[in-house]
Amino acid sequence: MLSLLTEARHDDELRDILRHEVVDATTRRATALFDRAAERGGIAAPSAALVRTLSVVMIGGELVLHALAASSSEGSSDVSADERGGDDPSPRRHARERVPLTHGPGQPPMARIRPAATSAPAG
Repeated sequence: MLSLLTEARHDDELRDILRHEVVDATTRRATALFDRAAERGGIAAPSAALVRTLSVVMIGGELVLHALAASSSEGSSDVSADERGGDDPSPRRHARERVPLTHGPGQPPMARIRPAATSAPAG
């Protein structure tokens, strides 16, 4: 893999090489999963299309996991100073509430995070 990276001349070429390598490796993993299931008597031999579909799903899942890991390591607070109320170091807590959004008939409203109502300190 490292030799492929050093041979790449352009970013587009590198991206194509990496995409090819990732898909091939993931397809091999998907095929191994199906082979193990077939050995146990659970399923028949899969079609190439089914293996390819599973490999794409596996790649997508890995990308989501990497994105989540990266976003959680960027920082513990995504609340700006204005949302915190100036220089106050403690961010406001947010309450999850249902806000109806129109996406089409029969679709449920999506959850949106809105700032919770904060009461003024007694005094």
